[in-house]
Amino acid sequence: MSAGITVYNDKNKIQIDGAYKNLYLSRKVALSDIGTVSGSFADGELLAAVGGTTSQTIDAYCVNTPTGWSCTVNTFKSGMVVYIFSTKLTAAVHGVGLQVFDENGAVAYDSNTKHPNVIGFGQSEGPANSAARPAVAVCAHSRTETTDVYTYMRYEAVTRLVYVAPEWGYYTTTERQWVPYTDFYGKTTYRYENVTVQKYGIIEQGGWQTVTEFAWNDYENLTYRWSENNFQLRGGNIVSNVVSSGVRDGGVVGDRLVATHTNKLPAENYGHRYKGAGVIVDSRSWLVMDVVDL
Repeated sequence: MSAGITVYNDKNKIQIDGAYKNLYLSRKVALSDIGTVSGSFADGELLAAVGGTTSQTIDAYCVNTPTGWSCTVNTFKSGMVVYIFSTKLTAAVHGVGLQVFDENGAVAYDSNTKHPNVIGFGQSEGPANSAARPAVAVCAHSRTETTDVYTYMRYEAVTRLVYVAPEWGYYTTTERQWVPYTDFYGKTTYRYENVTVQKYGIIEQGGWQTVTEFAWNDYENLTYRWSENNFQLRGGNIVSNVVSSGVRDGGVVGDRLVATHTNKLPAENYGHRYKGAGVIVDSRSWLVMDVVDL
């Protein structure tokens, strides 16, 4: 049997019961300058958000992973902090307020705990609503990759194996035969001696041979261009900003030989470049919270 109480709103929806979960402020990390600060999540912690001022422009962002967080500050303002939130709640000392426990005796709700008021969330740019003291959390970032391929040809020496068939024909050779001979007395006798004869057969051996010739070689060079974006709060609006970009090897060796043509003319030499469609390899989302009481 569940413990605690159950609270319903005017639409008969449960607001608080023994299974209630919320984000609670676990700790704060003070920021002092531009740059990146990171840390690991403790048990129950799952979200980091940057805020701490009344400004509606937070030129900073937090990236959260299953095990930790990082916060990058591009423009520092006095009072900026990283709020670390957890779903794990420790019961406060009894006093004024309300506490709800689950069936295992663990506290599910404590009116004295501090939790943020989420005023907006999304996965694209847009208005973020207003808050007296906003904080913005980037739950994930967006990484987009496009392929760049450059193909061209070069006329150059190519070494390859070819099979040459044997050549047949008539040829002259010397071999020993019995040759008739008439002696002084007119008698026929035979002598074994060298004789020049003509034969039909293989006059040049065939087989696999290595030959070098000039040919047109097709080459390609493939790279991936990538960019990473994060959300920031700018004048009360959520906007995306490229935070890093670069080029990486696409797994294809530069100047990779893809084909050889021995029958192409020099006029067919060409080169062209094309860019593949962008592929989003992970997603992004944002939360804007009012943390005026934190």
